Parts: sequence; structure tokens; C-alpha cells
Amino acid sequence: MDRSGHPMVQNPNQALRQCLGHRLLLQWHSRRHHRR
Repeated sequence: MDRSGHPMVQNPNQALRQCLGHRLLLQWHSRRHHRR
């Protein structure tokens, strides 16, 4: 595990993509809830 506490991944690009995707999902969900 690295400093941020996330499990180390052999492919850093994949981990970065997952992190960005997760953030986008959270933003998308929050926007949906706010709009209603």
C-alpha cells in the first residue's frame, strides 16, 4: 500500500484512470441529486 492508503497497482495509468473515473462518477451523482 502506498502513502495515500490505496493498494499499489502494477499499472499506474490504470490506477489513475480508476481514480479519475470514480471522481467523475461522484460529481455526476451529486449533480443529479442537486438538479432533481
